[in-house]
Amino acid sequence: MDGNFQRDRELADEIERAHKVASAARLSVRSMEQALIEALDMETSAGTATRTALQVAPAPAPVPAPVPAPIPAAETREAKAPAPVAEDRGTLAESIDFAQIDLRPGARGSEELTSDTSATESGDPSGVLAEPPTLRDHGVIRFHLIERIGRGGMAEVYEARELTSGRRCAVKVIRPESADRPRTRARFRREAELMARVRHPNVARCDGIREADDGTLYMVLEYIEGGSLKSLIRSSGELGARTAVSIILQLLRALDAVHAAGLVHRDIKPSNVMLTRDEDGRYVVKLIDFGLAEVVLGPATRTPAPAGRTLGTPAYVAPEQAMGLDADPRSDVYSASAVLYEMFTGVRVFRARSVNHLVLMHLHDKPVPVRERAPWLSKDLGFAVMKGLRKRQETRFPTAREFARGLARAMRPRSAANAVSRDN
Repeated sequence: MDGNFQRDRELADEIERAHKVASAARLSVRSMEQALIEALDMETSAGTATRTALQVAPAPAPVPAPVPAPIPAAETREAKAPAPVAEDRGTLAESIDFAQIDLRPGARGSEELTSDTSATESGDPSGVLAEPPTLRDHGVIRFHLIERIGRGGMAEVYEARELTSGRRCAVKVIRPESADRPRTRARFRREAELMARVRHPNVARCDGIREADDGTLYMVLEYIEGGSLKSLIRSSGELGARTAVSIILQLLRALDAVHAAGLVHRDIKPSNVMLTRDEDGRYVVKLIDFGLAEVVLGPATRTPAPAGRTLGTPAYVAPEQAMGLDADPRSDVYSASAVLYEMFTGVRVFRARSVNHLVLMHLHDKPVPVRERAPWLSKDLGFAVMKGLRKRQETRFPTAREFARGLARAMRPRSAANAVSRDN
């Protein structure tokens, strides 16, 4: 009884705080209450919130993850350029990061809220399989599946080779236990269709969706030789300004193309930013995973979050997404700012022991200024990062392109920046 009374008091206190924040930000109090109540109820559905987040589907016995090779220290921070990321067999799994959470008591797992940890990171092994699935299309095997390189709650990703052309590709296959669920199949089809809509050098190419003779759905994707930004941050810690801004500018170009196509990604995070190298050894960004993308412009219907549910990854989710409100391009700007903050500092904007606490922090906690954690940053860069992390959408950069322009201006030498402002 005492525990329940204390919990009710805490819930009442959180809702009272939410009312004050909603009033200041002109956001829906009712939506905020729903988000808070559902989030705070999560701990009753299992013994520990963190374990609830990861126990969506039975996972194989944990396998120790490979230790990344050490990266030589650079002579100066600005010249710091980490060594190429070795191909990470676990990182492409993060393109199907579907370790879901449902913020309702007794629920098995939400199809909308992804946790911060992918199935592979939770101990799911990847490697050569004894019996990979055989995908026959009109009786013909078109792809040789070489190796499973990722596994999530809804799908598995394989390195593959197209038999007719010999080209290397990635094949994302819906998992057998999900293959007969109409909602999951519809979501899988929608992901492929939306991803194929965006053609840009910084967006991983999707060649569409196919259906095998046995009804298995699979999509053919560009194979990315490299690792994720998440792996780079883990192995390097904070990145130099030039490296970090180069990566984020490419990500913002990708988002500009996504938004121009009438979409919002809604799940920007380091594990969804793949890094490969060009012929000169420079990083090339590839944005992946359109599993939570939605249409915000054009004839298609919007797909808002169901009442009381949150869409996105808690560590990077925009406040409006955390409350289940409609996302727009400024929501992706917030998440991209959170990614840039992490690149500069080596730590996330907010850290908490439970998902519900993390969501609440995005709703109304003020982040530690980025220059307090990375004092070597210029004031202009620090301002740009923190502007992207503002709670109210209308006070952030309005578009990914404007965010990119702000960062480009901040990277100019002070004299050049002053000259531009004088000319304007």
